Amino acid sequence: MTKSKKSMRKIGGLSFNDVKVRVVFVKGICNAGHKVGQEWIVRRHTPTGLCVSAFHSIFQSLYFLLRGEKLETVPGSGVIMSACPDAWNQVVFELSPIPGTKRKSPKLSETFGLVEYLQHLPLRKKYTK
Repeated sequence: MTKSKKSMRKIGGLSFNDVKVRVVFVKGICNAGHKVGQEWIVRRHTPTGLCVSAFHSIFQSLYFLLRGEKLETVPGSGVIMSACPDAWNQVVFELSPIPGTKRKSPKLSETFGLVEYLQHLPLRKKYTK
C-alpha cells in the first residue's frame, strides 16, 4: 500500500489565544456562587472556580475563540455572550479574546499529524472465522 499525499503532508503548528470570561449578569441565586464582575483568563486548561454547567455551556464558543477565530453575538463588539443552562437562576457570561496572546502548540500539531497518518494504514484482522 502506498501512502497518499494527504498522509504525507505536514500540518502547521496549532496556536491558541487567551480568552477572558466575565460574568455580566446574574438573575436569581447562582448555585455556584458566581457574581457579576467575576473574571477568568482561559488559556489551555479549565479555569479554576468556574462551575461545570457554565463551562459546558460556553465550551464551544470558548474553544472557537481560543483557536483565534472571530465570532461575535453582539455585532461590532468582538465578544460572545453565553448563558448558563440553569432556567431559574440566569447567569450570563461574556467571552472576549485577549489581543496579542497567541501561542503555538507544537505538541498538538505532531499529534494530529500522527492521527492523520494512522488513518491511512491498513487494518489487520486478528481473528478469522
